[in-house]
Amino acid sequence: MSILDQSAPCVEDRLRLVYNRDGTCEIVAENEQAGRGGFAPAWGQPYRKVLNDILRSVQSSTKSWLEFHAAYLEDETLTKGPLGGREMIAVHFVAGAHTYTAYTGTHHKGSFLGFGGRRAEITMADGRVFESNNLWSGRDVPPDLRDILRDNAAIKWL
Repeated sequence: MSILDQSAPCVEDRLRLVYNRDGTCEIVAENEQAGRGGFAPAWGQPYRKVLNDILRSVQSSTKSWLEFHAAYLEDETLTKGPLGGREMIAVHFVAGAHTYTAYTGTHHKGSFLGFGGRRAEITMADGRVFESNNLWSGRDVPPDLRDILRDNAAIKWL
């Protein structure tokens, strides 16, 4: 039997994908996680399945960063609304090494809005200004991507 067809003998030995402070990832045993966040497939699966799930997680994350980068390079883009809603015009930007998506304009107060519908003014590095009451926080830009996804906006709460 291949080692890939075996399972971890106990929960503490199962494999986990963790994220380091510098943005890199590594695969460790559960007992080596040391407070780092990450992803762990269900316990008891063979290593072949666990490693496949970890690779899919890395691929999904890479795809997500590529999609954000494409939108970041655009002025405004037609973007699927939060939580799978209808498409709306949005601007994607980085402020304080953190990603954001602002659905531009004023949106109906009765719907689910980012930051509770609080109004914000987004000033892009090139001077363009957008207003939104539907601003969504993304995630921190890993240090190894900060040369590509530089801060390109500032947020002023209104």
